[in-house]
Amino acid sequence: MIVSCFLVAGAGFEPTTFGLAGMLAIKMKKTCLNCHFLSKEHHEEKSGRVLTFSLDQQKRDSHKKDPIGFDRGWYSLKCYMGVWDEGVSPVAKEEDDTLFAQDRGDSCFFIPYRKSMLFPAAVELQKREQENRNLKKSYKLTIIALWFAAIGLILNAIISFKK
Repeated sequence: MIVSCFLVAGAGFEPTTFGLAGMLAIKMKKTCLNCHFLSKEHHEEKSGRVLTFSLDQQKRDSHKKDPIGFDRGWYSLKCYMGVWDEGVSPVAKEEDDTLFAQDRGDSCFFIPYRKSMLFPAAVELQKREQENRNLKKSYKLTIIALWFAAIGLILNAIISFKK
């Protein structure tokens, strides 16, 4: 069975294969534009209060369609986790490419954007996902070590038997 798929240019997704059947799935690129922690910040003039909100899907789509003409309005963009903050001046074109096009992989606090999720819940989910990745890595290393130990025991038994 052949599974086919087409991708919209610039949608932030890439094809990937997985499983025994080699089924085709869509994997989200880990960019700031797809991250839940991409936020907009507004400073109230009179009170000095800082308001931080997750960037909604409409604004994300607007930035995907026209990164240069993206209207930030009265807000400045920032990473809620503190990785970057454009401050009061908009980011330059080169920085824009780095922030919104570069795949972050596992080197950042990435969690996919989920509508209506609050930041504290996203922080907790991100921590859980990181712990899960660490456990998977530890599990793989443990399995490799057990294989080496088993091979060593077998070789030791063969050498002892020949003596």
